[in-house]
Amino acid sequence: MDIDCDFSGVQLVYGKKDFKTFFTFGKMDLWDNFMGGDRDHEHVTSLRFFYPFSRKADVNFGVAYTSGMKSRYQDPDKRFFSYYAHAHYKFDHNWDLRVGTINSNAKRDNTAIAGTKTKRPGRWVQLQYKDVDLQKPNSYSITADYRYEPALNWVTVTDWCGLNEKFFRLGVSYVPAKNILLNSFYTWAREIDTNAKNDLYRFEADYFF
Repeated sequence: MDIDCDFSGVQLVYGKKDFKTFFTFGKMDLWDNFMGGDRDHEHVTSLRFFYPFSRKADVNFGVAYTSGMKSRYQDPDKRFFSYYAHAHYKFDHNWDLRVGTINSNAKRDNTAIAGTKTKRPGRWVQLQYKDVDLQKPNSYSITADYRYEPALNWVTVTDWCGLNEKFFRLGVSYVPAKNILLNSFYTWAREIDTNAKNDLYRFEADYFF
């Protein structure tokens, strides 16, 4: 588990460039209260492994033991195990492919809506063409993503994605001048169990000092 949010605890890293092991223990803000639950932080214990087969291919895999989250329709009084794997392959200087899956033994909350939600493994695929370089004006990248994120088996909320959704996303990043990055994407999203539409467009401009 990577730390990309508020965290208090400890992370130990063992190994060199070829193989690394990450042990994480502490409290992490996984946005439960923001999405309708009542937890400010969740207890997380995780073990993650990173192994690069070559300069072109690597894998991440691991297991996490996490507090249940009401916002994900999980029983908030019980912890659960999630296990995941992610593979990355670089075909050449232009094309990158990432695929992954996640599953868990999380128990449903006793609310009526939790009983209607799908409990299946989550999965994702990303194909990327080119890559941006902040020092190279006119560099760009194009990404195509597919994600299937059942809330019951997901440990958090993906950036710019609704809860319990499946979606396809097409994104473009462009560097018009040094240290300036333009990002834009369009997401065609549907709620997994109701098929409710939740399409999203986003544009962002960043300047790096």
